[in-house]
Amino acid sequence: MADHPCNLPLSLNAIITILIMMAGGISISDSTKLDALIHSLGLLIVIGKYLPLIVAGFATLNLVLAYLDLFVWYHIAPGILNVVLAAAGFMFLGQLLKRHKIHRYEYHYRGRHLKRQTQLERRRTDAAAVS
Repeated sequence: MADHPCNLPLSLNAIITILIMMAGGISISDSTKLDALIHSLGLLIVIGKYLPLIVAGFATLNLVLAYLDLFVWYHIAPGILNVVLAAAGFMFLGQLLKRHKIHRYEYHYRGRHLKRQTQLERRRTDAAAVS
């Protein structure tokens, strides 16, 4: 497992062990808890970054299994279940991509409205000076 950017040497197994110990009420030092929290958040960020690919992979896998169940192995019930799961996966993927396009500009805010406001004020002062 590659080192995290914060350079803390904890493995996924160590993080899980620490989280289980915290849930069980076993006393752990605060720095160890903080290390586990930082690595857990790093893992969640990576999962969130690749979530559309993960969802697309599972939806495609369900679609392939649905095809195999219905047309190769002739199992109707699992085939219908996989079709439903694939359809739900592709709908969820569509919602993820739509949300990503909507919120893309909020994450990379550059203060454009401030420049636009100063341009409007200049135009107003120029128009007032001409009148």
